[in-house]
Amino acid sequence: MCKPIISHLSFADDIMVFLKGDLQSLREIKKVLDTFGKHSGLRINESKTELFLLGFADNLANEICSTVEFNKGTLPVRNATVWEATRGDAWNLPGARSDRIQELHTLLARTQPPTADQGPDLVLWKHGDNDFKPTFKSSTTWNQIPTPKPAVQWYSLVWFQHYVPRYAFVQWQAMHNRLPTKDHLNCWGVISDTSCNLCGGEEEIHQHLFFKCSYNKQLWSFFGSYCWPNPPEDLQSCLSWIDNPSNDFARNMKTISRLIAQTAVYELWKERNHRIFRNRP
Repeated sequence: MCKPIISHLSFADDIMVFLKGDLQSLREIKKVLDTFGKHSGLRINESKTELFLLGFADNLANEICSTVEFNKGTLPVRNATVWEATRGDAWNLPGARSDRIQELHTLLARTQPPTADQGPDLVLWKHGDNDFKPTFKSSTTWNQIPTPKPAVQWYSLVWFQHYVPRYAFVQWQAMHNRLPTKDHLNCWGVISDTSCNLCGGEEEIHQHLFFKCSYNKQLWSFFGSYCWPNPPEDLQSCLSWIDNPSNDFARNMKTISRLIAQTAVYELWKERNHRIFRNRP
């Protein structure tokens, strides 16, 4: 018994249903729609229903459509080839309508156009420099998109073995000064009062929260001192404090100290939000 998962797009009085490309799934989908129509009175109009098939030979597509008594639909697209974008031994391209298309034209101008006797077109995915394969891998493809940049100095403070994902994400935002602190909200015109809700004193900025605020400093110093003395008041200085050669690195202390710093940032930010949005004293 097939148990199809129906994914759909609904419009005013139309619906598009996407399904696995086999006859059994199509029959089960039709059964679901027929059952819905029997109980609700909202039946599909088979004369206006079209079936769009991708990757099927014409004879098989026609057989499937006749089996379920749906019309065969066609999309306004065609399978173009690279060779069709040439004329003779030169590229024949339409005018560029954007900077990205212009860049593509410039790149193609330095590439020898293909000819019909070179064989059919092939779809290949880039896996590295001069390395193209017919297989797709999302992680490999993603690595080809961004421009690689050197790791920041504080990388190991956030992304280390045994890090907690949600804690690391908040700490990563803090390291980039990307948390929506009150000074940012004030610049965006959201609020006017920028005083810290934890100490009630200075302006709430990243440097104040982590860890110059008297409330935050007290908590961070208490737990940080379990590892080594004199925890820094600046989040950016935590890595040099942890990696200090004079520290006692026994009992996985490096990992523990990183976890304490990460947890402190997360919990202090959480407490700050509770005081603002839940009126916690």
